[in-house]
Amino acid sequence: MPRTSRNHPKAPSAADNPKDAPDLSVLLKELQEIKSATVGRMQAQAVRDRFEMYRAVWHVTPDQIEAVRLALREFVDEDEAEEWAGAPEEKLKRIFSGTQIYEYLYYSELWRRLFGTQLEIVFMIDLWIRELGTSEEFRIVHLRQGRYYPDYSALINRVLLDSARFIEAQVREARVAEPRLQVERTLLRELQASWERQMAEARFMTETACLQVVEAFYYAYMERTLDAETTLRLKAEFATTGLPFVPIDRAVFRRLLRPRTDFLIGEIERQTERVPRPA
Repeated sequence: MPRTSRNHPKAPSAADNPKDAPDLSVLLKELQEIKSATVGRMQAQAVRDRFEMYRAVWHVTPDQIEAVRLALREFVDEDEAEEWAGAPEEKLKRIFSGTQIYEYLYYSELWRRLFGTQLEIVFMIDLWIRELGTSEEFRIVHLRQGRYYPDYSALINRVLLDSARFIEAQVREARVAEPRLQVERTLLRELQASWERQMAEARFMTETACLQVVEAFYYAYMERTLDAETTLRLKAEFATTGLPFVPIDRAVFRRLLRPRTDFLIGEIERQTERVPRPA
């Protein structure tokens, strides 16, 4: 057995010789460089993935269209599936593309949240939503898929609502100025037709947003994920119909709540208050 000695000299340490102690500022700098390099690689990967997704949005194959036809309930509501069963290939293609675009925009919004405020990304998302918001296919996708992305669908509703309000305000302002316009009658008729078309688009976007809130309410309540405060507001609004709040039948629930535009718009505003975005 080896002998031990209490007087055995201990190994020198940095505490014994401060000159040999590691420079913490150098270590911190190295750690910061590693962190920056890692974040940079993650951002580069995210950008690449984002553009790969963008390319895939526009690539639709016949096999994918056939898959949509065989699984329609994954793309449209069950009560509309029979109607879509015999739809031409072009309509199914638009629904499939719309679903891909919807998910791509969700990924873009998630990218913004993960990697900070990128205003050009926000503007792109909002602009694309506004452009899609006047199409029937986007409405179908939003009503079907939005229930699975509550925060994201709430943001879409707010973009649609804000865009509709802006259009309505601009058209009202133009109509007030109409009597003072000194233009040819043909041009005036074109302007009036344009205003009517824009107002119709604004009404469509507002309606899409309100319809999605109804769908979200129904599924959140039935899945017991609706918070207590919102449940109380919903029950109070439902009570004005004269019927008890028992939303078992989805069709009745939708029929009673859909006309409550003021209530639904108020809920859109409340929902987006908890999901802040850059100004």
